This record gives sequence, structure tokens and C-alpha cells, in this order.
Amino acid sequence: MKRPLPMPTIPRLNPLTEEEETDPYANELMTNYTEGVDASSENYSESYAGMLKAIKETEVGKAGKYENDDYFYVFMRAEVSERTDYVPERRSTIIHSMKDTEFEQLVKGWIDAASIVVNEKAMKRYTVKEVYDRQEEYAAKQR
Repeated sequence: MKRPLPMPTIPRLNPLTEEEETDPYANELMTNYTEGVDASSENYSESYAGMLKAIKETEVGKAGKYENDDYFYVFMRAEVSERTDYVPERRSTIIHSMKDTEFEQLVKGWIDAASIVVNEKAMKRYTVKEVYDRQEEYAAKQR
């Protein structure tokens, strides 16, 4: 009886790092529904909003697909609450996504309320180059 030849081993061009080998979520991409779906936002993308809608309409634990003119996406919708590491590692990003519009409006209000008075004497005294050079000199001392 002839024995089959062993399958050749093809080395990876970029071997996995130790972190990738132990990360159970290495192939997962978390998507935040708040980004790119607000039609009034400058980040709005009809294609992105369509993809997120398809993901949202897919049952948790099931595979889904979405295609546009450029790409074909296949995804698996999972429950984020199963990921105990996700929120602590991305807390600031999540808060930014949730509160960005409100924060931008708050800052705009501060800017509108601020009364900026131009000091003409200082404007005549210092050139832009002098201000830049002094700032660079100060920054160099801080290093």
C-alpha cells in the first residue's frame, strides 16, 4: 500500500506575533453604529450607512453580507457584551463617539461667547517669525 505524500508546509511571510497567537479576537473588527450614519455629519457615507444597516438587521450569531459598487462584505454579527475586554480598552473612543456632537456644540458655544480683543500694540510689535522663533525656543527648553 502506497502512503500519501505529506502536504508541504508553506511558511507565513509574516509570522504571528505572540499577542496574535493568544488573542481570541484577532480576526474580529468591532464597528460602532454612531460613526458615519448621521446624514448631517461631514463623515456621512451612504455606503457605510448601508453596510451598518445590513449588520444591524442581521440576527446576533448569524452571518450576513453587504455589497456596494466597490466591495463585497461578509460578516458575522456578535454580541458585544460577550467581550469583557472591549469597553475598558476603548472607553475614550466610545465616549467620544457617543458625545462628540454635543461636545462640538458646547465648544462652539464657548467660542461664540468668548470676546476676543486684538491687542494692536502687540500685533505691531511682533512679527509672525518672532512669535514662531520664541515658541520653538520655549519648546526646546521643555524637552
